[in-house]
Amino acid sequence: MGELATVVHTELGTVDILVNNAAALSSSKPVDSMSLETWNEVIETNLTGVFLTTRAFLPGMLEKNRGDIFMISSMSGKKGDPGAAAYAASKFGVQGFSQALMYEVRQHNIRVMVLNPSAVDTSPDEGPKEGPGLYLHAADIGSTVVHLACLPGRTLIRDLDIWGTNPYSG
Repeated sequence: MGELATVVHTELGTVDILVNNAAALSSSKPVDSMSLETWNEVIETNLTGVFLTTRAFLPGMLEKNRGDIFMISSMSGKKGDPGAAAYAASKFGVQGFSQALMYEVRQHNIRVMVLNPSAVDTSPDEGPKEGPGLYLHAADIGSTVVHLACLPGRTLIRDLDIWGTNPYSG
């Protein structure tokens, strides 16, 4: 990941905003039938990947003495779901990592913000934007990141839960 950070820094300059949006889902399996390979794949993508990406881009933010780091976690990072132990563990890990990081970097004017979406629709954004029975859309998460990044530096939304409009009705 260090190579990517170097290329980005060389071609675009120091980043002001980093969005960590890793999501490897394992197939629904209870712990007693989950392989170590599946466990490691999910943890390495969703948690170790977030660590490596953050570590690669953080020095530029520290040098600049400002920046915003967005961690896209999940509602599964606040509650466990049956058959999703690796995913839930990885997203709980993102929560803890983010809180520790925030305390490390806040004195450098770097904000660390965790977004916890419920189920997210990643298909083209062509459907209705409001009403009952709607899931969140990936565009909603992007709009939320933009909004939070535009808040004054004195403002820190540390942890934000984002829900669709009751996807179970309608």
